[in-house]
Amino acid sequence: MKSNINIILLLLVIFSASVFAQREFHSWKKLNVKDKKVWYDEAGLDTSNTNYIEVWVLQQFTPPLTIKELPGTIYRSKTLYTISLKTAKYGIEQVIYYDSSDKELYNFNYGIADYPDKYKFTYPVLADSFLHKILKEYFKKKGVTNN
Repeated sequence: MKSNINIILLLLVIFSASVFAQREFHSWKKLNVKDKKVWYDEAGLDTSNTNYIEVWVLQQFTPPLTIKELPGTIYRSKTLYTISLKTAKYGIEQVIYYDSSDKELYNFNYGIADYPDKYKFTYPVLADSFLHKILKEYFKKKGVTNN
């Protein structure tokens, strides 16, 4: 009887660990962006390597977006950006669109992780854009003041 209880407890621990391991945990921080509701996952700034950062950005759309090719009305998006610290250019790795009840409408992975840098980082980070503000936050965390 005691061994059955131990087996059940062990199975519960294994099951719980696998459930929690599959969840994404983000540390969202609001960005002050005129006329937009934008947050970024500041945990991405802590786990960056020396050449680029990968950061999730959450946007809320008011009014909501409609894209002809996608089902439903888009109220939020979560986008994974990869930003080169050498060139101040970025690429989009993944985009997830959500409806008003946070149900995932569409998830697209661009698969750029293995691309050469000239194809991975194709868009410039523009001054005063939300990505520029995220880069400033990154450098502030690293103690760099000339950014």
